[in-house]
Amino acid sequence: MHTASTQTPSGAGPDFDSLRHRLSGPLYEPIDPHYAELATPWNMAVFTCPAAEVEACNPQDVVESVKFAAANGLPVTAQATGHGVASDMAGALLIHTRALDECTINTDTQTASTGAGVTWKTVLSECEGLGLAGLCGSAPGVSVAGYTSGGGIGPMARTYGAASDRVRSINVVTGDGALHHATATDEPELF
Repeated sequence: MHTASTQTPSGAGPDFDSLRHRLSGPLYEPIDPHYAELATPWNMAVFTCPAAEVEACNPQDVVESVKFAAANGLPVTAQATGHGVASDMAGALLIHTRALDECTINTDTQTASTGAGVTWKTVLSECEGLGLAGLCGSAPGVSVAGYTSGGGIGPMARTYGAASDRVRSINVVTGDGALHHATATDEPELF
């Protein structure tokens, strides 16, 4: 584990050590060996250079990261696989969600509960032999969260509709760093 101090003179930028101590997962800065791995998106033609990266291990890591970014005036971006990466990450705090990879299939309700880092490949593998399938796109390496929050228009949309129309609930961290559980009836505006 890298333990170098990132104390900065006043006005020289955020003190990432103060965030690092509040996280369960690691935080990487450009000097860290794993920084390039997380900063490199699926489309390697897009260059990204976030100020730092958090590899979130749980929802509280996301909460702490968003609160820190807000307190320090940093833009925030999140990615699981890098398929929907934007090139304007310069100076942003990147929250990488690949470790949030829980996936549970409920055969009674025919639903999947997925963490922010789960890909469609995982969902499809979990559904194998159950007579179920997810409303995924054509690329199984794309994250469920990114695909669905972008609308989720795939090959099965004409028959079953957009994946986003089938969401029953979502756990989301808002810009103020609050974790919410939203459904159509509980926090419907956020949902």
